[in-house]
Amino acid sequence: MKVLLTGVNASWTHSNLALYYLRTLITDLSHEVHILELTLKQPVSEALEIIYQAKPEVLCASVYIWNAEYWKQLIPEVRKLIPKVVIIAGGPEISFNQKSRDAVKPNILIEGCGEAAFRALAERNFACSEKVITGERMPLEQIPFPYTESDKARLHGKMIYYEASRGCACRCSYCLSARDEECEQLPVERVKTDLHKLIALQPKVIKLVDRSFNQNRKWARAIWQEVIKLETDIPFHFEVHPDWLEEEDFQLLSQAPQGRIQFEIGIQSVHPQTLRMANRKSDWNKVKMNLEALRMRTAIPLHTDLIVGLPKEGNDEIRASVDAVLQTYPHELQLGFLKILAGTPLAEKASELGYIWSETAPYQVLQTSELEFDEIRLWEKIAQLINQYWNTGDFSTVWRKAITWREPVQCLFELLELNLGEDRQLHPLSRIKRFEQMAKWLRANRSDFEQQYLLDALNWDWCRKAEEAWYPDFLDGSVALQFRKRHYKAIKEWLQNKYGQQSKLNCSRFIVFSASSGEFSRDYLQGSSNAVFASSRNSENIPVILPSIF
Repeated sequence: MKVLLTGVNASWTHSNLALYYLRTLITDLSHEVHILELTLKQPVSEALEIIYQAKPEVLCASVYIWNAEYWKQLIPEVRKLIPKVVIIAGGPEISFNQKSRDAVKPNILIEGCGEAAFRALAERNFACSEKVITGERMPLEQIPFPYTESDKARLHGKMIYYEASRGCACRCSYCLSARDEECEQLPVERVKTDLHKLIALQPKVIKLVDRSFNQNRKWARAIWQEVIKLETDIPFHFEVHPDWLEEEDFQLLSQAPQGRIQFEIGIQSVHPQTLRMANRKSDWNKVKMNLEALRMRTAIPLHTDLIVGLPKEGNDEIRASVDAVLQTYPHELQLGFLKILAGTPLAEKASELGYIWSETAPYQVLQTSELEFDEIRLWEKIAQLINQYWNTGDFSTVWRKAITWREPVQCLFELLELNLGEDRQLHPLSRIKRFEQMAKWLRANRSDFEQQYLLDALNWDWCRKAEEAWYPDFLDGSVALQFRKRHYKAIKEWLQNKYGQQSKLNCSRFIVFSASSGEFSRDYLQGSSNAVFASSRNSENIPVILPSIF
């Protein structure tokens, strides 16, 4: 039979691991199997045309929280055009959410683990008298490596997913992983072999989907050690539990080359009472020390997560969590919002706890017993602001000092007022416009000392990513531009003599930075007044402090 394994990804850069698993499990059978990966940005009519032209006899739909609404529109139209197609649906959203089941109305629903059940269906030519099949768990070690050499054309330059372990030792009440009855890991040698196969596909990022990768510390270290040794520029993304990191981990991870490893670290809240109510075990004091150790001793980018709307958390508690996490200076903070997911322990008592949430995916909370709707909307705007002004990395030098003088959330609320439009909403801004807004904020309600230092920091941040040797008027780079004009030839020759022709620096393309704050000069220029940011291949501009001879 002609089988079309279909997923709807959030972006064209993503891929769907489940489709590749299912294909691999039935390659020895006589079916004609194809993979179709759509994106949410594609019109439903376009997806319908692709499926119609493929004329599948069996259409398999991978349904998740982020694509459920898309499938609810697409499946009814497919039925009209290909009435004899057998539609099989699976995935966490349709496994546990009755409304999604009723809307999609598959011929066959596989709830829970799908691998063994799908294999059994394929062996019977997808003939089944049952409308709902409860999937039995197939040992992870029995599932073959999901990708083939022929996938390279499709996956090159994309994010691809890999599962080295299954199950989560945490039992957080808001997460579907709370249902996991056991945890299992692939043998280390199998993982090592698979890593080389993944690299051969030349993806943009290799993301391990393990819910808490380091729950088995010894196993995790063995794999990290292999990743560190690999000769590749491809980054590996891991989700780790911060409480389980130990000194041995820091010693190992300090050896990771720049860009090799990325960490996603779920913190969710810094408050013990909240964590207990969410059935999450974590000690903020230990987490804080571990975050600081990672920041100081490794080159690993840290993406941290907090959740707004957890039980017994109001504005004061959320504010304290955001302040505490940002003061560890992570590379990114994702301020997420609680979702009431069918099948989770929290969903069973959400109404009792006073939650009001959206009836459509992703089922985000609208109001809690501690937060009114307008308060949640305010935190959503703060989350947008964090994405624009912190997570981009454009203002890292400014933030490093600004949050030592004022609490991070106070800074964010002040900046928010400058960024809100007449409709009191946030709108996307260009990089140069964000620098202009940041300059306005730094010039307001500050001592001369703070303002001078922070404006130097802002100019430094501008130079880090400047593509041309100029400053916008609001940054007042006139001194630096005049310095460059007077000394360009001498600086170019000095750079060439110092770094040579083989340097990754472009010694003829640079922007000059001139400090006005004595303290900033001491912190960043070793007391000198001037530096150049030279253009560099594959990285930010590189700062070089100029000697006093200029």
